[in-house]
Amino acid sequence: FKSIVASYYRGCQAVIITYSLMDRTSWDHVTNVWAPEVERYRAPDCQLMLMGTKLDQADVKDRQVTVEEGRELAQQWSESRSSKVLFVETSAKKGTGVQSSIREFVSQLLLVQQKVVSYDPVTCVLAKDPKTTQITQLSSSCCGSF
Repeated sequence: FKSIVASYYRGCQAVIITYSLMDRTSWDHVTNVWAPEVERYRAPDCQLMLMGTKLDQADVKDRQVTVEEGRELAQQWSESRSSKVLFVETSAKKGTGVQSSIREFVSQLLLVQQKVVSYDPVTCVLAKDPKTTQITQLSSSCCGSF
């Protein structure tokens, strides 16, 4: 498996690294395995998002990874890469933060990749040409499928 990992990262434009808020081992794998792998093989302009999952369980059970740890790691990565690493905590079960975080990440990705001049993730409106006022509206379902 390790021998083919590089081919998955090479040329990628975005990586979302996830971990469970309820499982310390998954956090340890982020910091000791996945983050170093991504940094070793990623393209220089590859955008990163750090996503904690199972936020819905954090109230009920003993949380194993604090929000401060996630924020701190994302901040460290942002400083070492000279680009913002988005940090979010989500609950797929309750739908908390999933749609908004993906929209924000796509917006950041599009802007950094200079595919568009501006992007509104709520309306899916792209401004493609900075010299004109040409605005393009993506299909109404572009962001509704998340």
